[in-house]
Amino acid sequence: YARLGPIPTLLERDFNFPPVEHLLAEVDQINRIQARHAGTAESQHARVS
Repeated sequence: YARLGPIPTLLERDFNFPPVEHLLAEVDQINRIQARHAGTAESQHARVS
């Protein structure tokens, strides 16, 4: 994230699903990390309008 800025992140679990609270905690962690790096790099990613 520091070099490219926030990019789409896939949280993959295959068939080993933890309780939903754990998944939501992981999503929150991803969101916090991305927020810390928001605006650190010029985005080169396609935007959906």
